[in-house]
Amino acid sequence: MASGETDRITNCSVYPYDGELVVELTGVDEDGIIVVVSYEFDAPGDASVVEPKGTVDPDHVPHVRDGLADEGYEWQGRTKS
Repeated sequence: MASGETDRITNCSVYPYDGELVVELTGVDEDGIIVVVSYEFDAPGDASVVEPKGTVDPDHVPHVRDGLADEGYEWQGRTKS
């Protein structure tokens, strides 16, 4: 999913996986093909505040932040450099 196509994101899912959280954004590209983008976050243990393991596309930040919030996690939207 290219940058600037946030209106084409149709779903956000959060999964615990192997000691971390995986956030998946599902959407449709300009050709109508389904695309999935995944971001990894450090697992919070007992805490609800999470941090990404890598960079999150700035256009995806609101979707990722909202998806995490829907599952009870808090992320300020800052990414690692």
